[in-house]
Amino acid sequence: MYGYFEPWQWFVLASDSKEEVFSVANKMKPYIIYLAILASVAMSIALMFLARRFTEPLQLLTAGADRIGKGDLKTRISIPGRDEFSHLAEVFNQMAAELQNTLTTLQQREEHFRSIIENASDFISILDAEGVYLYASPSMGRILGYRPGDLIGRNSFDFIHADDRKDIKFLFDQRVKSNTKMSPAEFRINHRDGTWRTMEVVTKNLLNHPAVGGFVVNSRDITKRKQALEALHQSHQELERRVQERTAQLKSTNRELKEFAFVVSHDLKAPLRAISQLTHWISEDYADAFDREGKEMMGLILNRVKRMDGLIEGVLSYSRIGRIKERMEILDLNVLVHELIESIMAPPHIHIGIENVLPVIQSDPIRMQQVFQNLLGNAITYMDKREGVVTVGCVDEGVHWKFSVSDNGPGIDRSYHVKIFQIFQTLAPRDKHESSGIGLTLVKKIIEQYGGSIWVESEPGKGSTFYFTLPNNGGNHVAA
Repeated sequence: MYGYFEPWQWFVLASDSKEEVFSVANKMKPYIIYLAILASVAMSIALMFLARRFTEPLQLLTAGADRIGKGDLKTRISIPGRDEFSHLAEVFNQMAAELQNTLTTLQQREEHFRSIIENASDFISILDAEGVYLYASPSMGRILGYRPGDLIGRNSFDFIHADDRKDIKFLFDQRVKSNTKMSPAEFRINHRDGTWRTMEVVTKNLLNHPAVGGFVVNSRDITKRKQALEALHQSHQELERRVQERTAQLKSTNRELKEFAFVVSHDLKAPLRAISQLTHWISEDYADAFDREGKEMMGLILNRVKRMDGLIEGVLSYSRIGRIKERMEILDLNVLVHELIESIMAPPHIHIGIENVLPVIQSDPIRMQQVFQNLLGNAITYMDKREGVVTVGCVDEGVHWKFSVSDNGPGIDRSYHVKIFQIFQTLAPRDKHESSGIGLTLVKKIIEQYGGSIWVESEPGKGSTFYFTLPNNGGNHVAA
């Protein structure tokens, strides 16, 4: 080495040996090598630690994904810390839990619908476009005796009755071609025991549905229903036959009744008139020959003749209802009832009144007169009060008029509420109250002939109210 010394303007040269110059470096060389080795080891350890820090979470994530892919949805990945790997593990666990819940829900729904199909009273099947069974529900065994596996791969038309097969195959092919809606169809299908069952089927074309790929067929066994309908049809035919027979019998009976009415009106009433006339003559011509008891006997004979005549006339009136053509007129019941009250000539102690305005109806005047005359007459005949009150009323109930004839008489025990409408039934002995026992029967038949009904509401000692209804057919109205 050398150097320039300016004050003296000298160059100073110095020389050392190579060993002396590199002696220090040679002394430090081992230490430098040791330091390099230590640095390399430390760097390798650091790299190994870093590699392990990254690869372990990745291995855990890969292993977890592999287990979930194999169906173990309960797998959860645990990576401690708060870095990206732990966050990724949490997201992975959430996805696994949601997938597990979704799969559980789908399994439950599948089990729900499978249970419904397998336990349904109908049997469900799926057919391909040729009618071959792709699926059959277990209820097939209960209905037709086959196990579902017995039918898979077999053509459904082979089981259908030959007489029905052509029509059902035509409907099926139409549904395949046009995908039109098929109405419920009926046909006979062969049971495993060889008998035939009648089925009602409804189909749904799902050939293009990716999850189905066929015709869904819902089949219902209606064999018992068809048998019941057939039995009902036969019963109906038998009933029609019997009705025709009874109608013929009724026509014959009606003819006989007309003949009977003719006999009664001529052959029976004529002798009664003769007996009545003869009794009058004897009573007048031999009045001095009879004592008080004899005169009572003659009066009793006349009363019995009069009663017999009333019975005959009542039977004739009853038999005419429904046989003789009615004379229908527009009838103001206010006028009819007022005239009837005047003609009855009730005793002074009995007051008959009309509670409200009565309607104008279409009816036969004679029939309505018979109805009100019998009801008012009974109220007067059986009145037991010193001041009797009889009231006629009517209420419009929309579809019909509800009439009432009430009184403050003795009343009627509940046990007689039905009996009094039967023919020849009376509440009091005929010697006490003269009655034919036909009046209320006649009224009931007239009311029912017009499509109405009649009943009584009464208690002993509290009077009676007879109600009856007549249809309000729109032509009837309240009088102005």
